[in-house]
Amino acid sequence: MGHSLTARNQFYVEAVERRIKKTPGIPKHATLALFHIVGAHDLMHAHFSVVIAKYGVSVAGWNMLNLLNTAESGARPMHELSELMLVSRQNITQLVDGLEKKKLVVRSTSKEDGRVKNVEITRSGRELVEAAQGPHFEEIREVFKALRDPEVELLCDYLVRLQARLLELKDKREKR
Repeated sequence: MGHSLTARNQFYVEAVERRIKKTPGIPKHATLALFHIVGAHDLMHAHFSVVIAKYGVSVAGWNMLNLLNTAESGARPMHELSELMLVSRQNITQLVDGLEKKKLVVRSTSKEDGRVKNVEITRSGRELVEAAQGPHFEEIREVFKALRDPEVELLCDYLVRLQARLLELKDKREKR
């Protein structure tokens, strides 16, 4: 990357300050919060991509395997996976294609509704999740050592509220 986190943060603070001088009324703290959230997301994704890659899957693949592994039947409809993962059905299809090639999931038609495609985790998929869970949770613990438990709880609350607001805005935009 070349720049320290401090240098990156300083860059964005200065960029926002310059923008505010040109365009008064810009919400400084909200804009900086957005930069920090995006930066944290990018760093988290990069960090956990390396951790999960050891098991031959992407972060999205790992997420899907966990969603399937926690389903009572081990299966979920593709449209439900799309909603839970906040991605398009096209992305789910591509992800399932890749996991099927690795024999970690299988796709089938719903017995109740022939239009619905279900995705089910295989024994190999379950074994991968079981093998990776310990190291994965240890990495989560390690990453969040930067915060105390009450701070993590507050962070969760704030992020859930932001997600709810974003979904409200999405609904308003789609109704136009």
